[in-house]
Amino acid sequence: MLQGDSVTIWRLQTEADPLVTARRFLGAVWQQANLDGMLVLLYQPGKMAVEPVLIDDPQRLADADPFVPLVQVNAARLVAQAARQYPEKRLAVVLRACEIRALAEIVKNEALNLDNWLVIGADCLACFPAQDFDWRVQRAGDVEQLTRQALRNARQGGIALSRFRLACQMCSKPEPMPVDLCLGLLGLPVKETMLVIPKDKAVSERLKLHQLTDGPADVQHIEQRRRVLAALNERRRHFRDQLMQVLPHDLPEDIDQLVVFLTHCQPCQVCYTSCPLYSDELAPLLANGSVTQEMVKRWLAVCADCGMCEQACPKDVPLAAIMDHINRKMKPEMVAV
Repeated sequence: MLQGDSVTIWRLQTEADPLVTARRFLGAVWQQANLDGMLVLLYQPGKMAVEPVLIDDPQRLADADPFVPLVQVNAARLVAQAARQYPEKRLAVVLRACEIRALAEIVKNEALNLDNWLVIGADCLACFPAQDFDWRVQRAGDVEQLTRQALRNARQGGIALSRFRLACQMCSKPEPMPVDLCLGLLGLPVKETMLVIPKDKAVSERLKLHQLTDGPADVQHIEQRRRVLAALNERRRHFRDQLMQVLPHDLPEDIDQLVVFLTHCQPCQVCYTSCPLYSDELAPLLANGSVTQEMVKRWLAVCADCGMCEQACPKDVPLAAIMDHINRKMKPEMVAV
């Protein structure tokens, strides 16, 4: 999310603790926007796990962790559920980049009304594989300490790609867009500062960001974030190209092969039931062999690249790579679907 020159980008002085600073800022935004609640990742008892929770008390932000390098569910679907359940409430949500992409598709395809919502994103530090969850958390001490370790590497764009989920290794869009507010981390000395990037001047004025922040951001920090994002995206693009060369040859290469693959992979279904953009009609059609190419194409076309399908797969099929590969091959054709 790179703003134009007409929009002021603001800074927060973190005083060696970006996590506490982010919580404090979210609390200030809550008060300024007069919110009724916020959907945010919250520590569970003992801080050994996190879960997206819709809270109605800003004091609970003391246990919020918007930067956690772990993902267990794409929260976009939870936003849709809350928006329908509480249409009159003023709510906010803090999401990572792939969740925001999924939410954008839900809004478009389901005519979801988010007029009362404030959508906040944070630069994604990438996430570790789900199977490493307990080990990494126990080694760090708890989830908060694991997050703090990840934040130390924000300035250089994170640690070695090989430590992350396959979907995160391939993701070339770690900046959340489009959102009302973005917390910028990548490329920055986060123990000193982080960026607050509004969607436009209207958001900046409505939230009085000149009061909630420590003033306009330094140009060098804005440019450093841009450079690191560009380098990170190029590094992941290169990894994705290399990965395509080493994937097993018996994996689906096109839409026809994918339909056959999914049909024969019954009756598990967890890959598409874990997808935030999954259509409930697809499973029974796959089961009786009546699914069409167009149905699967539409599913591929809205893919948010979140990797939840792969993370849920009990067979460890590299679905994120398969979906991305076929998607890119089909892209010109899917535009017309």
